[in-house]
This record gives sequence, structure tokens and C-alpha cells, in this order.
Amino acid sequence: MATRRGASPSDNQREQWAAERRAKLADLHERVVAEVGKITDSDQWRRWLQFAAKFHGYSFNNVLLIMAQRPDATWVAGYKRWKTEFGRHVRKGEKGIAILAPVTKRVTDDPQESPEERSEPTKQDPQLSAAEQTVQPARVLHTFKPVAVFDISQTEGPDIDVPGGPAFADVMPQLLEGQAPAGLYDQLVMLAEERGYTVERGDCRGANGFTDYTNRLIKVRDDVDDAQAVKTMIHELGHVDLHTPSDFGWETTRGCRGEREVEAESVAFLVAER
Repeated sequence: MATRRGASPSDNQREQWAAERRAKLADLHERVVAEVGKITDSDQWRRWLQFAAKFHGYSFNNVLLIMAQRPDATWVAGYKRWKTEFGRHVRKGEKGIAILAPVTKRVTDDPQESPEERSEPTKQDPQLSAAEQTVQPARVLHTFKPVAVFDISQTEGPDIDVPGGPAFADVMPQLLEGQAPAGLYDQLVMLAEERGYTVERGDCRGANGFTDYTNRLIKVRDDVDDAQAVKTMIHELGHVDLHTPSDFGWETTRGCRGEREVEAESVAFLVAER
């Protein structure tokens, strides 16, 4: 039964709504597990990378949920955000794409404060993962709740530029040719230096680049175009952020193969595609 306007919901209504939210959350979590189970080969992983490159600000779970519900999505946002930020309106009758939004809890020592007062939805954009949320110092992640977002194809209004890039070509590995965005390589070098690494260009003995953990060195071959040098730098920074020498059994990433190489190459693909 619907609550009359201005009337407070009854305890039974609150309990019913809470039960519906729990059921929806359980369904979304089960769907995430099912979608993860579908990523079993390189083609499916590449498909996920292509999709994730369009939604770089979303968590892994939410990218899976969006892809499962609307695989043709290109740009999604909440109902209010489409209206207030972009001047577009969600068409009547469109079905929302269910994702998980973080709910934060305010840390307090006040025993008189109710759980409802301590817990409330974060005012951050629900597209971001929990780790990416900028939470006030006195707030911590409490739980998640289901929310709806809509793809731009479900809206009407002024034309806007949709972010995104070309699809990943189905080709054998090859060196990239051409120029990279101005200053990008230097910015990547700065990121490496912030992590305590020195960057050098030179002979990499057959590799495009490698990371030397012992000497805190990233080396990139000097006979490639800027585009390839940038891509290699992103790849090696992926190794720096994700891996340690114990992952390889030796002190450098030279000759890296298998799972660790897929992880670093996936980082390079996502960043370069974006």
C-alpha cells in the first residue's frame, strides 16, 4: 500500500521496503558472480576491456552489471544528472540499469543518534567505486544500495559529445606508430618518479620495455614512435602498481608472460583506449 503524501510510513512499510532492498541487492550480487563466471577466455576478456574503457570511472562490478543489462551502452548517468547537468530527459517508460551505489555511515559517539541518522546515501556520483569515493573524514563505507542509471540512448535533449574511442582491432600484436598526445609521456615519467623509479630510453634486448625492481628503473626502447613509448610506459607502470619481484621469480619484468603480463597489458589497453 502506498503512503499518503505527508504521512509517515508505518513500521510494516519500512520493513517491507528494507526486505525489497535486500532482495534487490542479493539479486545484483548474484548477477555479478554469474557475469564473472562468463569471462573464461581471451575474447571475452577483450570484450570486457572494450566495454570498461567507456566506463573508466565505474567499479568492476558495476561495469559487469551495465554490460549484462545493456551491452550497447555508451554513456550512462542517473535520472537527475541527465536533467540538471546535461539538459536531457529520460524518455517515459525507459527501464533503468541497476547498479550498486555506496552508502556511508557517519562515525559518532552519540548513543542517542539512530541508525538512520548515522547512515545515509553518499552524495558522490554512484558510478564511482568505493575506493574512488571522496568521503568526509567522519564517514566510512557502510553498505551498498541498488540505484538506477540510464544510457544516453534512453534520453532526449541537446546533442552532447559522448566520450569513447574506436573498437580494439582484431589483429596480431604490433608496434604502435605515430604521435602521442603532447606531454603525455612526460606526465607518465613523472608518475614513475613519484613512485621512486627512474626512467631511461635505450636498448631493451628485444623487449619494448621492462621494469627493474632492484635498481628502481623503468627502461623503454628508444627506437619506437611516441605512441608506442607511451603505451609501454603505461604497461610498465601497471607492473609497478600491481606486482613485486616475487610475482616473477626474478628482479625484472623482462621476459614476463602469463597472468602478470595480461594484467599489465590490460591496464595499458584501458588507459590508452580512454
